[in-house]
Amino acid sequence: MSCGMRAWTIVVCLGGLLLAPRTAGAEQVEPSPPSSGPVCGTAEGRMPTSVQFTTLFRESLEEMLSRSDGFRSQCARLAQHPWVYVRLKFALSPLPYAFQARTLIARTLDGPIIAYIEIDPRASWPEWIAHEIEHVLEQADGLRLWDLAAEHRTWESSESTYETQRAIDAGRIVSRQMRETKRARRVAGE
Repeated sequence: MSCGMRAWTIVVCLGGLLLAPRTAGAEQVEPSPPSSGPVCGTAEGRMPTSVQFTTLFRESLEEMLSRSDGFRSQCARLAQHPWVYVRLKFALSPLPYAFQARTLIARTLDGPIIAYIEIDPRASWPEWIAHEIEHVLEQADGLRLWDLAAEHRTWESSESTYETQRAIDAGRIVSRQMRETKRARRVAGE
């Protein structure tokens, strides 16, 4: 990872649905709104309904769908897993030192995966959203982090948190695509 920034991913297995208590002043998370646009499309695209996010992320997610093939691919892969639920929001308190984002992933005994993604408001949103969504997709794909660690394809970045090259690469690809399309649009005079 660059500049000492890290993401934090925790995977837990639960017997039931994990529900976080609502706290006073907590940021409201809205379901992905209905739209006439296609799921994960480039023009007027939208996220799958299994993805909830705060309204502050709406414009960034739409821009990411518009400008990044990598993010559209992630979105389409999420849409193929309707039993994966994602909640994307800002971290309400500072994340641990050097962390830009973190995800708590819970798997119920019945099979659904529930992922809570928190992004530091000061972080590069596109890179870290894509990075954390890739961790969710790793779980949807059935990857077992402790097995990958034994094969040196992942590592424990701190106690009970894992990092994968796959997520690092996904975040960097989306970030690069966002920069490149911004530069191309500027050159084209859009």
